[in-house]
Amino acid sequence: MPLPDGYDEITTAAGCWLSLALLASSFPSPSPRQCVDEGISVILQPPPNPPPALPSVTFSQPYLDIQAAPVLPPGASLLDHPELVWAEDTSTERDEAAAALLCATQQGAILAPHRVRRFEVLASKNWDMFYKHNRDKFFKDRHYLWKDFPDLVPQGMEEGRGGRGGGRAIDEEYEEEKLEDGEREDEGALQSRPSPSEHPSSSSSSSSLLSSSLSFPPPHNPALQEQDVNQSKGNDSESQINTPAPHHRILIELGCGVGNAVFPLLERDPDLFVYALDFSPRAIALVKAHPLYKQTKRCQAIVHDAVLDPSLPPALTLNGGQADLCLCMYALSAMAPGKIKSVAVKIRAALKPGGRVLIRDYGRWDEAQLRFKRGHRLAENFYLRSDGTRAYYFSVEDLRKMFGVGEGGEEGEEEGGGFEEVEVGYVRRQYINRGDAVTRRRVWVHARFEKPVEKGKGKGKGADVIEMNV
Repeated sequence: MPLPDGYDEITTAAGCWLSLALLASSFPSPSPRQCVDEGISVILQPPPNPPPALPSVTFSQPYLDIQAAPVLPPGASLLDHPELVWAEDTSTERDEAAAALLCATQQGAILAPHRVRRFEVLASKNWDMFYKHNRDKFFKDRHYLWKDFPDLVPQGMEEGRGGRGGGRAIDEEYEEEKLEDGEREDEGALQSRPSPSEHPSSSSSSSSLLSSSLSFPPPHNPALQEQDVNQSKGNDSESQINTPAPHHRILIELGCGVGNAVFPLLERDPDLFVYALDFSPRAIALVKAHPLYKQTKRCQAIVHDAVLDPSLPPALTLNGGQADLCLCMYALSAMAPGKIKSVAVKIRAALKPGGRVLIRDYGRWDEAQLRFKRGHRLAENFYLRSDGTRAYYFSVEDLRKMFGVGEGGEEGEEEGGGFEEVEVGYVRRQYINRGDAVTRRRVWVHARFEKPVEKGKGKGKGADVIEMNV
């Protein structure tokens, strides 16, 4: 068969995908798949009968101007939709039963109790080693949070508008997460993709949009930052103490890491003050070494173990609670599931009446959970990673029970958080790598719970801003 006109000129650029597409268009009766380049299967064109258009969905963003994502029907695969690189996924009882069977057959028995206790004791140390090895290079900054949690939208911001304009939140880089056995799953997957139909090469325009809309501090010298970290760890007691002004909204981030959520939120909202808590001294040192920490003076970073310490920092719990919001991004999953109820009680004590806790974390039967093998089970749905850190995979029923939804009152505080449910559900997404035609199904939980307002009192009444003494 003769090659199409112009093919020789196109092939001068080795590996150009455009040449493959042009070659495919020259066949009179193309098949849906064609083997090229020594057996690599590439979809060259849509099937003869394209599937019907997919419905769209939005989650937790009722009033923001957000592009709705297509939703795959039960049992559907992105292999049948070559125009998409990701879509909202759906799950059936059959899918969940198959996932449960896979975990039961390949993951083996729960580790011996003395080994489980050992990794509980070493939890802080192992996370500190993680930040020693990865510093602030592992997780991406979470510039998408205000779109997923309307509570974080700065007061006075016009609905549907923000520093980056409308549309779904954008990944600065569109890249695959590492999911092989023994490697950590990157929760950056939860950051909304550039567009369901946009391929990785399009992310450069997304990055330019982001950089033109936000003003970031100049990149700092890693050697100087290492010096700042060491100074922060050695002289933590002498470091400055930042306190909120009376007009500030107060946010607690539990498990702040190196500030991937803290600093994007501080940049966006000039009236926000953040208490950044983490049990890793090195992570807190990295937060304090960040240029914005000293520039804004609207963040107080504290080494704090939410499980072992009797309460959140005492100044946050006075007068019925000081904080408006508490953000938990992949923090609860690092705790033993039996400890989370007590942590919820501590969060409740630090929130003002009407204050809310915002949660994103790993969901039950996420693909990362299904990849664990024998020797990693600490408890049901609770696993040990190869670096010694741990991960629990939640169901929405877990979250409701742990935060005492529906229990309320003083009695509920002993058994759970005593919160009211604002919204809770799963975020399910299916991704595809077109190069190897492999799909991946990710699952997260998303929740917003509210501390009840006592009868006769308004939201946040009686909670005066006081200085933090740490």
